[in-house]
Amino acid sequence: MTRDEIIEMARQAGMNIDVLTRCRNIELLEPFVKLVAQQAQVEEREACANACEEAKTNDWEGSMVCAAVIRARGQVS
Repeated sequence: MTRDEIIEMARQAGMNIDVLTRCRNIELLEPFVKLVAQQAQVEEREACANACEEAKTNDWEGSMVCAAVIRARGQVS
């Protein structure tokens, strides 16, 4: 995520961008934004894996493999 994207999201959230950029506090937001984005990815990945498991298909084993593959994407090797 770029600095400009972070600034735009902060603006959309109602933050005073002038204060953030003038005081160089925008750098303080970058690690926080990255953590929020990572958590969103974890939650989305889990939701997708759950959807695979809950899918009513004739290929139950394939659904479980799909869910496992999605969850594995979040694992650090």
